[in-house]
Amino acid sequence: MKTTWAIVFAWALACAVQAENESIDRNQAKERLRELQLFFAENGLEERPVTTIKKNVPISRGFNRTLSGAAYAQLHGAPQLDANSSEKLEKVAQFYLDSPEHLGSGNSAYWAAEFYAGSLALFGKYGTQRPGAISQEKELVMLEYMFAFVDKWSELKRYELSTRFHTLYYWSTENHWWQRVCCSWGFLVTLRKEPEYANRKLRDGKTVEEHYQVTNEYIRMCMQQKVRKGFLQEISSGSYGMRMMSMWMMIYQIAPEEHMKQLARNTLDLWWTFWAEEHVSGERGGGKVRHRGKGIRGFDSSLTGTVGLFMGLGPNDAEWFREAIKRPEIVVKHFASLYSGYVPHEIVYRILEDRKMASPREHSMTLNRGIVSSTPR
Repeated sequence: MKTTWAIVFAWALACAVQAENESIDRNQAKERLRELQLFFAENGLEERPVTTIKKNVPISRGFNRTLSGAAYAQLHGAPQLDANSSEKLEKVAQFYLDSPEHLGSGNSAYWAAEFYAGSLALFGKYGTQRPGAISQEKELVMLEYMFAFVDKWSELKRYELSTRFHTLYYWSTENHWWQRVCCSWGFLVTLRKEPEYANRKLRDGKTVEEHYQVTNEYIRMCMQQKVRKGFLQEISSGSYGMRMMSMWMMIYQIAPEEHMKQLARNTLDLWWTFWAEEHVSGERGGGKVRHRGKGIRGFDSSLTGTVGLFMGLGPNDAEWFREAIKRPEIVVKHFASLYSGYVPHEIVYRILEDRKMASPREHSMTLNRGIVSSTPR
């Protein structure tokens, strides 16, 4: 199969058509991130309820993400709220321990992987940023939830199949597959540090430490395969692509090994480099995936928010983020970009500046009820 590298989200086109005198500065991005980090740490998020979709299909995604995301933000920027943050994280853990149908639902637990795993890895007993910020009493409940998740979702036989044959075997849609694997990995990062968990066996007879080693190698291979052969299907999806990128940001933030951090960062930098190159000509490349020809989603798309944070382009400026706190299920999508510590490489900003010297194909932009579409003249 011919390798396709020029893969980009459809709505990114809208962010490229800017005034000629506009400058894109990486230092401004860092300052914008710092200001918003403090804002969300101090203002919190309103908890969303547990719901059902279709018929008897459990979904606790919003409940999990708003609670875990709020705790994650507070731990980063509001140490005076550590007790409250611990309570939020314990509430999530106890819910999943009491509700196995939600733990096993594809619409629930792993959608907050970066927040939950990040909170423990950075602020738990063995945290690398502010150890002990989370209450030890609450952490015990969280560890038991994390073990239950890994016991349900970590699938070493499937990982080993891919690493053995140097290929990527998907047993679900790409974003679900990647979130499950990375959430398990993120939980294992903390579980393996706890003496009472490191050698505890899961239902497959393997220990937590064994699961970590296999999963770590699998994730390393997945990132390398992606940069060698292209970013594949879901990266161009209207919302799912950002979920995959959030997992890379989590790996960059909490990986114990420096080479894994660097690999995650390089993967992110490469993706954003391709994204920026697409904007020299204003054309969207890629595998002509499912959003082609359907217009560009505007207000609530995850990538549009991240472009606003990193590049200062598009409709999602700092004021938009402050207003978006009224819709916590929307704004929390951007917390991985906001708090992971990742900012694209300087070369990305230089490529975006280069569009002023190129001869881009002109586009007419149409905004209609929050939907942006583009038609070549």
